[in-house]
Amino acid sequence: MNATEIQPLFAEVQRVIGPRAGVSFQDLLNEAGLEGMDWGVLSISLDFEPETTSVKRFTSRTPYANPENYDKAFHRLAEKGLLEPAGPGEYRISKAGHAVLDHILNTYFGALGRAAFPPEAVQTVPLLERLVNACLNAPEPDKPILTYNRHSDPGPDGAAAFRLMQFFADLGAFRDDCHLAAWRPYGVSGPAWEAFTFLWRGEAHTADKLAEKLSNRGLSTEHYTQALRELEQKGWITAAGDGTYQLTEQGAALRQKVEDETDRLYYAPWAALSDRELEKLGHLLTRLKGVLSEAQAA
Repeated sequence: MNATEIQPLFAEVQRVIGPRAGVSFQDLLNEAGLEGMDWGVLSISLDFEPETTSVKRFTSRTPYANPENYDKAFHRLAEKGLLEPAGPGEYRISKAGHAVLDHILNTYFGALGRAAFPPEAVQTVPLLERLVNACLNAPEPDKPILTYNRHSDPGPDGAAAFRLMQFFADLGAFRDDCHLAAWRPYGVSGPAWEAFTFLWRGEAHTADKLAEKLSNRGLSTEHYTQALRELEQKGWITAAGDGTYQLTEQGAALRQKVEDETDRLYYAPWAALSDRELEKLGHLLTRLKGVLSEAQAA
């Protein structure tokens, strides 16, 4: 099994590990009165510590969403006393905010740590740890998302399931770093780039459909209309008579070039594992997914 075959298993295994906790993460958020983007802002702000957190940092880290959504979340959290001002536009997590974070994380991951897992979980940890360390030490790209994400690592004493969840998140963060490094030099906005990707994949061809498919970004049809104009001005897409948009030959070639560069950056550190070790990692993840899926269905 090669790297590109293994990579999708991360999300698949992550999905079947979570329910083993026997605790609803969403219920924990609801009990804490967290809504919308509150949890994302609060938990990622924890990764930023001891530095401050801000809307600017979030829009740089994840440039695809409406900044107003981040701003609303920051204000909600400040009104609840979970964030406190630390300068113009800057915040820190308050004592109350840390208490909420500790309760949610300790409750969920404590339950996950007490749950029974097959031996494949423990056996997978050292291979993923080596892979994450190889990503951290890769000469390129700059990796702020991965670096900050590592701040939540439970360390060698953490339960195997907790460590696997951390490593899966780390590798997703590194993928984000690689993709940002690949597309940002082309000088378009985050929403325009994401719209471009959806057109490239054939998942949406109009501003209305983009707003529907990407509703979690908090952007309107008007926002995506502007994003499509941005792409059209670049010569990457063209409007059809029926109001839909298609990639031009230039646009298709460029989008594939960026995908190839993303893959080059992302998979380069995987050379830290031998072919035999990759085969073992793929086998362990496949086995872990199967055992946990069967247990979940029982």
